[in-house]
Amino acid sequence: MWIRMGGRMIDAASNYLNEDEIGDAIADCIAEGIVKREDLFVSSKLNNPYHRTEHVEPMLRKSLLDLRLDYVDMYLMHWPTAFVHVPCDLTKRGFPEDYEPDCCTKVTGVKWDVAKFEKDWPPPHLDMGVTIHETWAAMAKCKELGLARNIGVCNFKVSFLEEAFACKHLLTLVYLCICVFVCLRMLCVLAGSPPIK
Repeated sequence: MWIRMGGRMIDAASNYLNEDEIGDAIADCIAEGIVKREDLFVSSKLNNPYHRTEHVEPMLRKSLLDLRLDYVDMYLMHWPTAFVHVPCDLTKRGFPEDYEPDCCTKVTGVKWDVAKFEKDWPPPHLDMGVTIHETWAAMAKCKELGLARNIGVCNFKVSFLEEAFACKHLLTLVYLCICVFVCLRMLCVLAGSPPIK
């Protein structure tokens, strides 16, 4: 419906669990001649359980399979927090109903309990052995392979952005941000762009 009404930017994410449906809609609209692939700007996002180097490219390829595309225009690190790996079938489109990437309960055997986690840090779903730098380097490789035209981050606070800017693989950082005007102005200064007035 979005493309049929003139929409050309599609903000997807494996975590939304609907990239296969979006891919079918894109393919239908292309087949019907409503739009060409190059007219669309499609983004996807790397989910938290796949931040380790060996998981980044396979998860992007899974998103591409689901979206029925050869590349995305933007691939974003959805959050700066790495979770323990949640296995999934990378050869099939979509995810089964019992796929649960957010709390990692099946992997850790621990139910999500914020009160307990505040006392017992770190919670078992966090993967403390992976850095933003490693994830970013793996995303840069995906860009070099042509799987993503651009790479970036979203949901990063300023301290994480500063850390990301220290990455040696920083090509061009795009920051997806929905925030107040003052924060946008600060981010432009941090990124070396002229401030928004």
